[in-house]
Amino acid sequence: MPRLSGKTVPVLDDSTSASSSRDSSSPHGDHFDDSLTSVQPSPSESGQNHTHTFACAESINGDLVLNNKFATGQDFSLQSLPSGINHFSAKGLLRYYDHIVAPMMTWYDGPDNEWRLIMIPLALRSPPLLLAILALTAEHYACKTGLAWPFPDGNTSATLREQSLKILAEHLRVEMANNNTAGNDGRVAEILGTTIVLCNLEMINSESELWRVHWKAVRTITRRWTTTSLMCHPVDTECRTLVAEAFFYDAMASSTTFDGGEPIPVEVIHPDDFGVHAELMQVMQEITQAERQRFMGNLGVRNTPLRDLVSLQARLHQCHVRDVELAKVMHFPFPSEELRADFITLIDFWHFACTLYGMQALMDPQQSRLHRKDYMYRGYECFKLFKNKRPFQQDVVWPLFIIGAEAKDHVDIQDFTQREIVELMDVTGWRNCTRALDFLKHFWANGSTTDGSWIDHARFQASHGFSFLLV
Repeated sequence: MPRLSGKTVPVLDDSTSASSSRDSSSPHGDHFDDSLTSVQPSPSESGQNHTHTFACAESINGDLVLNNKFATGQDFSLQSLPSGINHFSAKGLLRYYDHIVAPMMTWYDGPDNEWRLIMIPLALRSPPLLLAILALTAEHYACKTGLAWPFPDGNTSATLREQSLKILAEHLRVEMANNNTAGNDGRVAEILGTTIVLCNLEMINSESELWRVHWKAVRTITRRWTTTSLMCHPVDTECRTLVAEAFFYDAMASSTTFDGGEPIPVEVIHPDDFGVHAELMQVMQEITQAERQRFMGNLGVRNTPLRDLVSLQARLHQCHVRDVELAKVMHFPFPSEELRADFITLIDFWHFACTLYGMQALMDPQQSRLHRKDYMYRGYECFKLFKNKRPFQQDVVWPLFIIGAEAKDHVDIQDFTQREIVELMDVTGWRNCTRALDFLKHFWANGSTTDGSWIDHARFQASHGFSFLLV
């Protein structure tokens, strides 16, 4: 799931978790709570046939209720939506997005969640982004309940996606033909927002590979907009936020993919937009690109400070100290200190995983073996310190994978990794981790040696058509 930079101070609450763990193939016979079933069509829609309304949805997990106190509470029945979009279905989906989906699209949920405050207003004036969000939300609902969203007009998540793509393609054509992009931050934000949402839509289905197409578009438009020949940093808040989100997505996605595409450079994040984990993501991107350059035979990579354990630890320690200081000034609701402790545990967990990743990617496997095992166990023990990991469940997939990839000869940590990844997929509704888990199982069983690199194994598998994404 994507992570926005979080420039403002959030308020966290353990009630912001989207849902409890469940198997999407086993829906329960519960209904929406009153706050959802009370949604009524606007007067202009009263003549439509609403036999498939929310009140008629037969099976939904009882935890999927619209009671997120950080939701905007916006009455979408008062919004004017583009023609061709069924207002009754769209407004219900927007409420579901506001309460259920948006919390899982950021590091933490709170009143400053930019997936609400920025994406919803932008979507309400951007048809392709609105269609993409509706498609994403309908797909998530289907994954969580085992039921299709009850569209009265025959639409599906797939048809909404196709409508979004059609409009997006025209916007991209115009954007790429325009050599002067200055002053067009809003259009770029619309394009970036749509493509990022489409990336996440394709990650819900573990078998989909279309995220590659959308990710390529994200990379292209971000690099185009942030090159010095056009403008070093956008000035529009929406665009700047989405540029940072594009970089976060790219940094995580690049670590497990080997397509050779040009990455988004680390300098794209505006200096005023550095929130939690921003610097850490920059180091991750640097590690990944150094590994790719080393594989291609670039001798200059031999001199990167990140290949030295002391230098790597020092660099990541700076990131860790900064993130912990940010956590100390965050305002948490009751029980505030328990939530703050869990958030700092999350910071620690990522710190151990990133240090381990740097060793896996850049250091001699024999010389780093004992240090890698040490950080694997540090991460494993750190995870046990969570009192309530549910508010941060969407944040742990990448570090879980990195720690699991080091557990080739440690069955206990293999079992831990599998159990936690399965749980987080059930909680979040995103199934893209299925292929990553399949990779881990294959690597544990078939990797060459105890010190064999998962990165080399993943590169080999990718060359034979097996790829996976972790975001």
